[in-house]
Amino acid sequence: MFGLGPALFYNVLPDKYWSHFCKLVTAIRIFYQRSITPAQLVAAHRLILEYCQDFELLYYQRRSSRLHFCHPSIHALPHLAPEVARVGPQVYYTQWTIERTIGNLGEEI
Repeated sequence: MFGLGPALFYNVLPDKYWSHFCKLVTAIRIFYQRSITPAQLVAAHRLILEYCQDFELLYYQRRSSRLHFCHPSIHALPHLAPEVARVGPQVYYTQWTIERTIGNLGEEI
């Protein structure tokens, strides 16, 4: 999704949805770099905030009857930049490493 998605969805999605998706992709690509400059972190945080605001307007239109479209993962996005500033790039502490280790240990048993 984050690698080929922008190219595959170009001219497939309407422009407003494609540009909305690209904001998320750009920010996530920055968050998963091995080293991030403060300027990149600020830019990624701005893109995430714009993405979340646009998500509210595009998908659930701030209506309580459509709130089920807003998943907790969307709520968690604005917290990424402060966490990267606090503990470092996500590539070093995401859960995938431990999940893979648990899977390997399960195979060993």
